[in-house]
Amino acid sequence: MAKLSLLGVSLAAFSMGKSPSERWKISGVVALGRHRLKDAPLTKTASSAVPNLMKTHPLVALSMGGNPSQRWRISGVVFLGKRNLKDIPDEVWNCASYIRILDISNNHIQELPEKIGTLKSLNKLYLNSNDLSDEKINWDGLMQLKSLTILSFNSNRLATLPPSVGSLTSLTQLHIAKNKLTCIPDELGCLNQLRVLKANCNSISSVPATIGNCSSLAEIDFSNNCLTKLPETFANLKSLKILHLDNNGGLNSLPSNLFEMCRELILLDVDLTGITVSHLRQMDGYEEYDVRHRRKLQKTLDFNFESAKSFDDDNQRKS
Repeated sequence: MAKLSLLGVSLAAFSMGKSPSERWKISGVVALGRHRLKDAPLTKTASSAVPNLMKTHPLVALSMGGNPSQRWRISGVVFLGKRNLKDIPDEVWNCASYIRILDISNNHIQELPEKIGTLKSLNKLYLNSNDLSDEKINWDGLMQLKSLTILSFNSNRLATLPPSVGSLTSLTQLHIAKNKLTCIPDELGCLNQLRVLKANCNSISSVPATIGNCSSLAEIDFSNNCLTKLPETFANLKSLKILHLDNNGGLNSLPSNLFEMCRELILLDVDLTGITVSHLRQMDGYEEYDVRHRRKLQKTLDFNFESAKSFDDDNQRKS
């Protein structure tokens, strides 16, 4: 007999004249929503079947609750944001091999221990808004996470980013905004799968020439820093679409062939810098960039208009 879908199943779908436990074993589904237990009592045999169902049918286990560790093992997702945590709970390490996504943002975590390296299956790590500083991060452990695609350290107390970050070659997003960084290591250039780099609101005064090796970069945010110039290798970033450089007061120029080489660029923000519109217009390729930028802006305006119109129409129909 084919298994029935878990979604939308009620007890009415199992009127086969068998005991509850037999029906559950046949279908693989326990659906007691909207049914009081006194109307459909669980026999000793039936209740003993529940743990087995939770093991063999993950969605059933998730819908029935269970302890956090069990849910983490099934889903691979651990969300511990806004829990006033000072340390990463031991239960996380006990589920290390199962965890794909770990979010412990908005806590008071002060240390990232060597055990972080035991999360071999981890794809995404969010550590935003904690109290992490350089000396309390075990970078050797962190660099063991070879499957990591997103690493987010926003709003901590990082003063340096170690050269070993270049070993995380699966990274597609690196978020290090709102820290105390003054520079970016040359080894950033090893991250050739990196698509998003957000390092705004630091004290970064220079960017290494090796950034030109990050051929997949599509979005960069260096706004609110202390930049005075960018390396000419920026023009190698042919996938670049969005570049935020605003509020770098000492920045007076751009790589000479930026517009000519970065033909995907649709948004360049240089507000509150020393770069003027007059300067931009003198650069080769600026006219083509301006056309792409205006076209993107018009699409955004059209979308916002249609969304607002649809919202108003819905409200009128409801009134």
